[in-house]
Amino acid sequence: MRHFTRFTALFLAAALLLSGCSLSSERTEENSTPESSSPVSEAFDPLAVGLLGHTDSDSPLGTQPLGGDVPLTEALYLPDGLEGEMLRVCVYDSARQGYTLTRYPAAGNETAGQLAQAALDALYPQGEGIALNGIRVEKGFAVVDLALTPDSPAAQALTDEEAVTALLNSLACTLRENGLYSVGFTLEGAGFSLGGVTLEDDGWGSYESEPLYNQPLTKEDFARLRALLPWPGLKTGSQPPLAAGEQAMETAPEFYTLLWLAGDQGAYADPSELDPGRVLRTAIQATPDTYACRNEPERWPLYPQDDDFLRPLSDAVQDSEFIPGEWAEATGRAIWGEEVPIVHEDAGHWTWHETEGVYTPPHMGVGSEVLPYPHSITQTEDGWTAEVSYLLMNMGGVSGTTEEYQQEWIPLYEDLDSDSRVLALLDALPRWTVTARYDADGVLHLVSCQPAE
Repeated sequence: MRHFTRFTALFLAAALLLSGCSLSSERTEENSTPESSSPVSEAFDPLAVGLLGHTDSDSPLGTQPLGGDVPLTEALYLPDGLEGEMLRVCVYDSARQGYTLTRYPAAGNETAGQLAQAALDALYPQGEGIALNGIRVEKGFAVVDLALTPDSPAAQALTDEEAVTALLNSLACTLRENGLYSVGFTLEGAGFSLGGVTLEDDGWGSYESEPLYNQPLTKEDFARLRALLPWPGLKTGSQPPLAAGEQAMETAPEFYTLLWLAGDQGAYADPSELDPGRVLRTAIQATPDTYACRNEPERWPLYPQDDDFLRPLSDAVQDSEFIPGEWAEATGRAIWGEEVPIVHEDAGHWTWHETEGVYTPPHMGVGSEVLPYPHSITQTEDGWTAEVSYLLMNMGGVSGTTEEYQQEWIPLYEDLDSDSRVLALLDALPRWTVTARYDADGVLHLVSCQPAE
C-alpha cells in the first residue's frame, strides 16, 4: 500500500529546489520507454518478485471485525481514508521460507482484526481450535491475543516450531504491511509460548517477523521492475526569480528551460566533451523522483497509479524515494542529445545502488540552484543562441558559481536583477555563448557553450 510505506520521506529545504512539471507531454510520450531498460515478458508478474506467489482478489476482505475493533483509518490516523488502496494478506511457508501475498481492494472501514483473521484463516481455514481473542492497537503497535483449545488440531500442530513461526510471521507481517509499526502476541491474555517459541511476557510480546520480500533477487529482477517505469519528463522550476528569466520564458520557453536545467557546465564545443560527473548531477537534479511522481499524479500522468510492484526495490535500497538510472539517462539526452556522456556513480549527496539501478537522495541538507541570466537570446535558422551569465542561489543568498565570486553572498532571493548589487555582480561575471539546435525529430538540445567574444 503506497500510503503505508514504512520509510519516512524527509522534506528537503525545497524552496530553492526545482519543483516538478513536465516540459512537454508529447516529448514525454516519445521517451516513455528508456532504451537501456530490460524488456518485460508477458509471463512476468512484477507483484510476485521477491515472493513465493501473488494473487489479487476482486472482492474486499470477507472476514468480520472483532469486538472492540476500530477501523484502520482511525487506528492509524489516516484522514484521507483507504480509497484506492489494496490491503495485503501475507501467509508464510516455513518449509519454503517465504510468503505468498494476496491483495484485496479496500472497502474503507476494514480493521486490524479483519486482516489478522484473514491471515489466520489462510493457515487454519476451519478454525481447528485456534481463534483471535482480540487486538489492542496503541500508537501503531498492535498486540494480538490468541486463544487455543487444548488437544485441538491447531494445538497439536503448534507444538512444532515451524508451524508457530508460520503463524507469527503471517499475522505480524500482514499487520505491518498494512501500516502497523510493530506487532506482538499474547496467548489467552498471558505471555506467548508455543512450540519452543517464547516471547517476552511484558504485555506486549513483541515479535519481529521475516521481511515480506525475502526471496533472492537479481539485477535482472530489478531491471524488469524499472522497465515498468516510463520516463516521466523533465523537472522544471515554477518561476525564475529573474525578470530577464521571465521574459526569456515568454520569448523562448523551451530554450530557456534547457539553459535553466543544464546549469553552468563550463566550456564545451560538443556535448561529448561534457564532464560525465557534472552531467550526472545535473540530470538527477532535473529529474523528478518516485516520491514526487507518486504524490503529484496530475504533473506526472505517465507514472503508474499503482506502484506496489516497486516494494522489493524500495525495500532493497531502504528508501521509497529514488530515481531510476534510466530516468537520469533520458534526462541527460533530453537536454544535450544522444551523445551526452553519463556514467553511473554516486552523484553529490545522491547514492548510486549498482544492483538495484537507482539513486536515493540524502534526505538532508539545503538545495542550491544555478540561474542562467540571459543578456540576450537570438533565434537562428536551426535553433537558438544566448549570451548568459550564471548566478548561484542557496539559503545564503546569491553569488557567482565559482569560488572567486563566493567570498560574499548577497542575501536576496527574489527580484534579483532589480537589485544594484546583483547587477554589479552580473557585470563582473564571465559571459558565455550557449547554442541549441533542433534535431531531425524537431527536438531542441543544447550543443555548445563557449566564452562570449
